[in-house]
Amino acid sequence: MSTTFDVFPKNCFIPSFEELFDKASVNLNNYLNDIGSNHKYEITFQQLNISDNAVIESATPESFYLTNPEHYLWIQLSGIEGGIECYYDLAGEEILAELIEGQHITKQKAKEIKLSLNQDYYWWFCRSAGQPQIVNLFYGILAGTLAELTEGMVFSGDCAWEYEALPSKGNDFLEIYMKPEKVLHDVEFKDFASDCIYELTHNTLSF
Repeated sequence: MSTTFDVFPKNCFIPSFEELFDKASVNLNNYLNDIGSNHKYEITFQQLNISDNAVIESATPESFYLTNPEHYLWIQLSGIEGGIECYYDLAGEEILAELIEGQHITKQKAKEIKLSLNQDYYWWFCRSAGQPQIVNLFYGILAGTLAELTEGMVFSGDCAWEYEALPSKGNDFLEIYMKPEKVLHDVEFKDFASDCIYELTHNTLSF
């Protein structure tokens, strides 16, 4: 089983890998500092073909952008097994319908969502079950960071985070993700966040 975070951009800015990872690293370190961990991680990645998983050797952090639906990123943190996949895809009308159909979505919120979906593409970050807690944390931070950079919104249709809190703007999402005190109603996510914090502060391997 895997879960995903979707990022729907408002502006047309597409960050390079370097721009995304530099900002995501700052956001990750801020979270770790807030919970009392001074561990630092280096972000590594490969760009691969979806069809055969062949590595795109020419991909460099400063000059490449994920805008090809035939490629995906495999993102890892130094010293940690497992990782995160990131994909680029085209957004259709059914995507907008899914974002605004929840009972918790007010008319004002629906209007805000529609105004935020100016582009015909989006990205999604995926992590499989059984990953180290630092990976569970980081894929959400990557999604929130990309939404920050593109003035977009984070969403999940498969319960990657509390449904009633989504969709959310990037900076708002980073303020609530993996923070048990910010969970609205769902005790499962409060426990999930608490377990993540405990493991990150008591186990240097972050499993």
